[in-house]
Order: sequence, then structure tokens, then C-alpha cells
Amino acid sequence: MTLSSGSCTLVILFSPTTIGNFSQTLSLSYNDGNSTQTTSTSLSGVSVAQAILSFTIGSSYDFGDVLTGVTKDYTLTLLNGGSTTATAMSGTGLIAPFSFKGGSYPGTGGTCGISLTSAATCTVVVSYNSAGIGNFSNLFQINFNDGINTTLLIATLYGQSSALILPALVEKNIPLQSLDLKAFVTQSEFIDKLLEINSSDPYFRYKTTTRESKNLGTIKLNLGDITNDKIDDYLIGFPLLNYFVAYDGFNLKELYKMKVKSSALSFGISAVLGLDHDGDGIKDIKTALYEIDKKRILKIKSKGYFSSKTGKLIVK
Repeated sequence: MTLSSGSCTLVILFSPTTIGNFSQTLSLSYNDGNSTQTTSTSLSGVSVAQAILSFTIGSSYDFGDVLTGVTKDYTLTLLNGGSTTATAMSGTGLIAPFSFKGGSYPGTGGTCGISLTSAATCTVVVSYNSAGIGNFSNLFQINFNDGINTTLLIATLYGQSSALILPALVEKNIPLQSLDLKAFVTQSEFIDKLLEINSSDPYFRYKTTTRESKNLGTIKLNLGDITNDKIDDYLIGFPLLNYFVAYDGFNLKELYKMKVKSSALSFGISAVLGLDHDGDGIKDIKTALYEIDKKRILKIKSKGYFSSKTGKLIVK
């Protein structure tokens, strides 16, 4: 190696494996044109302990589809994977519809405090409750001192509040007068209001003059991304027409129709996601067939699981 008049650089890596003070002399030999010469300089460095916090779930959590006005809680676990105690811990950044359960860090039932020792874990409890319809996200952060600097850990929270008109009533017998489906589902004023409050929802932008739109059902169920296009798809119930329809969340095209032979008002009232009965890795649709008894009570006649992917009956 040679060097003409001028300068060059050397890159030195300091990568200690233990805590402490380190020093060393760097020597460089060269020939000045007459004889071999040596120049040297002293190197030093300090290795200190550092706390490294992480969320065990990764950098994000999705609350999924939650009814407006309903609260869903989730417990986040923090791990200190560093070699020293994290101190001055606090949680910030949560804004509505996200919050700490009970209103303050670490949330009711949470175990995190102001410090966390090496290799230990603690929990914070966060809640999601939206009064409006739509998709929401929030950057949630844990502030702490890692032994060297004040730093922070960030996770992104997601939640969706859908236009569910009635709760999913699969497990219940229902007084028929409490539903009043004929008046509830067919009134044009109701449909107009629904379209207004869901103007940002692609499903409710589809043509509103069709027979289906005037018989909008009591349930809108998020099926997840069953078409693998990274956009959630939806199941809509039409109880006056006695069926459910699955729609592609991207182009709003009908994917399939779930229909059974039964008396009016008995199918299309309610549905939830249940177990994966057909083994395709997607939770299947649990729904019920209702009948009206002599007391005008809408009672469960039978229950069943339908494939979220195809709409076919799997388990009766």
C-alpha cells in the first residue's frame, strides 16, 4: 500500500462483548523513502449496559372490527432484552378512540411501572372504543431511559368500527317487536341516513336504487381479506330477502350468496366469525336460522357454519 502526498482514512470498529473501559495502541509502520518508520495513537472506549425494550407482539396490533360504542381491551407485553434496567418508564401518545384501560398508564390490570429489569416482562392494557364509523390508527409509545439515553419504543394500533346496525344475535332468542324488521330495514329515510354516515365506506357507495339497497340487512360482518387482494371483504345480511351476500371490498362485486329455504325474516339477521371448520386457514361464518313462536318471539331453529371463502354450508 502506498500513499502519495495527502491523506487517507482508516475505519476502526469498537465492538465490546463485556462492560468496562478498554484501551489499545494503534501502530502504523511505513517507509519514508529512506527507512522504516512507525507512528502510533492511543484508542479508548467505554462499554456500558443498555436496556432494550420490545413488544412481544411486534410493532403493531389490530383490534379488528369492533361495534361502535363497544369497548375492546388488549394486553401488550413488554420485554427488556437488554443487559440493564430500563428506568423512567411512561406511556404516551394514545388518543381517542384508543386509551389506557381506566384512563392512565399502565392501564387497569397492567403491571408495568417506572422501571423494568433485564430479561423481565411487564404489561400495559389498552382499550379501543369508537363512537364513529371508520378505520382508525394511533402511534403508541413507551418512553424510557436505556442506561445511556432517553429513548422510546413505538407500536402502531389499528381499529375498525363498522356499520353494524344490531349486535350479532346468533346466540339469542329475540322478541320480534324489538326488531320490527319491516319498518327498520325498508324505510328510505333510514337508508339515506345510513348512506350519509357511511359515505367513506366503499360498500355504501354502491348503487342505492337496487332491491338489495332498499332491504339493507341488520348485519355487516368483516370477513377479512378472503380474496387475497389486501382489502377486507364483507358479508351483508338481507333478512327481508332471506339471504346473506358476500362482497369484494375492492370492486364491490358479489362473491357469493348464502341462502336457505325458510320462512320470511328467519335468515340474514345475524352472523359472527367462528372456528375454521373447513381447514382453509380462514374463520368460518357462524349464523342461525330463526322461527317465530306463538308469543311472537324470534327463536333459534338451528345453527350452522358456512365457509367464509365460498359461502357453502359446512357444519349444521
